[in-house]
Amino acid sequence: MPIEIRKITIADPRVRYELDAKGAANVNVIRENLAHFRAHSASGAGSPGQPKHELRLRVKDLSLEGGGIEADTTALGGTELDLPLPALELRNLGAGERGATPSEIGAEVLTALSQRTVTVVGASELKQKLLDKLGPDAGGAAGRAIDQAIDSGAAQSVERGINALLGK
Repeated sequence: MPIEIRKITIADPRVRYELDAKGAANVNVIRENLAHFRAHSASGAGSPGQPKHELRLRVKDLSLEGGGIEADTTALGGTELDLPLPALELRNLGAGERGATPSEIGAEVLTALSQRTVTVVGASELKQKLLDKLGPDAGGAAGRAIDQAIDSGAAQSVERGINALLGK
């Protein structure tokens, strides 16, 4: 039976986002590694000496609040940015009958955090390009619409749109 945790709050997390000269972001490399880990875990492949009774958890509510992102996109002609990290709420982690291992829950949290980071940095770069091309009135309005979409929880849609616009 899994241990149930009602609430975890992580205050003021800091994320470092870096792009290399090929356009690869460190947080995307982490996401790819996590996807590989999850696929490996789901296949049941583990070390032969692994105990059969491992710790299993359920986390009702996990939140990250008041954080920031230090972003360096200078390798591709961008800028160095210090951006606020919007609050991130995750619910019902390990909600299945068996719960989840701490590493599985950690992978879910890191996946969501890296996705939010990519979205915020991409939106910031896009807003700056819109301001440069459209001017303060139209560019500012478009930037506010992007911020509202991120705040409303439409981060995945915003990320897909940003990636499409940037040709990624």
